[in-house]
Amino acid sequence: MLNGHGGNIYDIAHRLGCIPSEIIDMSSNVNPLGPPPGLVNFLKQNLNVITALPEVDSSLLVLSFANRCGVDPATVLAVCYLMEHKAEVNAFIDRTHELIESEKKRFAEKFKNSASIKLFASATSFMLAKLVNRHTADAICQALLNEKILIRNCSNFKGLSNRFIRISLKNRDTNSVLVEKLLNLSLQ
Repeated sequence: MLNGHGGNIYDIAHRLGCIPSEIIDMSSNVNPLGPPPGLVNFLKQNLNVITALPEVDSSLLVLSFANRCGVDPATVLAVCYLMEHKAEVNAFIDRTHELIESEKKRFAEKFKNSASIKLFASATSFMLAKLVNRHTADAICQALLNEKILIRNCSNFKGLSNRFIRISLKNRDTNSVLVEKLLNLSLQ
């Protein structure tokens, strides 16, 4: 369960005897809004032409996106959909940022008085939490996994211990379920 960036949802589903879509995956950074509007249909309609990029290295798109998001262009992967739906994608990015910021504040508010779980401020869609009671990351991750909720055990992160977990924020309802479960577990 500690391999890669998030949990191995396919292996977990196999071990739990369920399908991956039955698991709430809060271990990896997947946009809580899903794909941008129209992207799935766009991909379906263009599967037969996805053999080459329209621009050899998509450098103009990469630079535009990197500048808009304030990230290093070397970290950007470009796709044709972004070029053709720039305004729609920008609106989607804005909605995603608004949701994540709102949920970070709400999530932090729920744990501000917890004696068992300390959240760290985050500039990302992840929340790092330290377990300050007798619970370990293994125990909390397993207890949540029994409820088909997957979070990230951070015990193999350099500089962290078996007292750290990472949560990828999702939509309000999903986050609320996790908050309730975590608070209940921290009281046990």
